[in-house]
Amino acid sequence: MRSLSRMAGAALVVTALVFLAPVLLVPAGCSSSNNSNPDGASGGAGYTGSTRLVDLSRTDLNTLCMQETGTFSCDASASAAPIGVCTSIAASCTATVATSQACAAKLNADACNPKQLNADLASPECLVMLACTNSLCSSSTCFCPDYNSLSTCNVTCKNLSAGLTVACATCVAGMFGSSMCPDFSMLSSQCTSACAHTDGGASKG
Repeated sequence: MRSLSRMAGAALVVTALVFLAPVLLVPAGCSSSNNSNPDGASGGAGYTGSTRLVDLSRTDLNTLCMQETGTFSCDASASAAPIGVCTSIAASCTATVATSQACAAKLNADACNPKQLNADLASPECLVMLACTNSLCSSSTCFCPDYNSLSTCNVTCKNLSAGLTVACATCVAGMFGSSMCPDFSMLSSQCTSACAHTDGGASKG
C-alpha cells in the first residue's frame, strides 16, 4: 500500500514534471511572487471564474497562464507554470478558470515545500487539472502485478479521468494512493453517483 505522499516521485508528480520540474529541484525555505487570483474573479474582459477552460480563446489561456505563473526564490531562482493553461487542455476538461486558479494558488504557495506540494497535487482541483492534460493515469498509478490487472487499472482510470469533475475527484482522491493497482470501477455508491460522467469508471471497453 502506498500513501499518496509516497507517490511524490511517481504518478502525480511525474506527470506534472513538465510544469513543475524547476520547483521540485529547489530546497525548502523560499519567498514567492505570483499573480494568481484564487478567488475566481475575472482575470480579463473575456472570462470569469465560472468560465470553462475549454471555452477560452488561446489569448485568454495565455493571459491566465501569465496570471498564475509564480516566480520563487528558494536559495536559487525558479519559476513554475500552472498545469495545462500554458500548454493545452483536453476537449473533455471540465475545469473552470476558478479550478485552475485554485490549483495554481496551492502549487505557488508551496513551491519550495516538496512534501506539501505533493499533497497539493492530490487535491481535487489539481487532480482535475492533471486529468485535463491527460496526465492523471500513469504507470505509477497502475503499478500492477500482471497484464490483466494492469489493463483494468489503465482503462478504468482513463474512463474516470475523461470529464473528471471536482466533485468526483473529491470522492475518489484516496484511490490514487490507497492501492498500487486500483480498479477505478470499484467505487462506493456515493462515488458512483458523483462520478456519473463516466459511469463511475466502470466501462471496460
